[in-house]
Amino acid sequence: MTKTLMKKWHSHEGTIAASSNGFDLIDCKFCGFKHIIPIPTAEELEQAYQHDYYTKEKPLYIERFRDDLDWWNIVYSQRYEILERHLPDSHRSLLDIGSGPGYFLLNGQKRGWNVRGIEPSVQAAEHSRNLGFEVNNTFFLKKLLQS
Repeated sequence: MTKTLMKKWHSHEGTIAASSNGFDLIDCKFCGFKHIIPIPTAEELEQAYQHDYYTKEKPLYIERFRDDLDWWNIVYSQRYEILERHLPDSHRSLLDIGSGPGYFLLNGQKRGWNVRGIEPSVQAAEHSRNLGFEVNNTFFLKKLLQS
């Protein structure tokens, strides 16, 4: 007989799928999502995404991304082709939310799209700007609330 571990936190409860760094990943029976508990605060998420993700969690992400860029460009081209089937040339603008290091933007620009990005990571936004793109270094919700 297997033992099912359950973890309850506020209105979230579910089977623990994994644990790491003081967080449990649960399959929540209330909301239907798999997520960590305790749920990080807005300040913790901001720190993680703006400063830690590309320096602590994935320090070689951009470098390794470049190594796989030929493959990513195939994926990106397929995505743009789908959009292009539905949009006339005069309406090809794209806002990439969570634009990462900017290569999806670069692919679109090469195809003639007007592209911009929103990226919370300081390092990724800087990389995108070095590629020549206008990228707001913020969270989408903050940008939305500022408008």
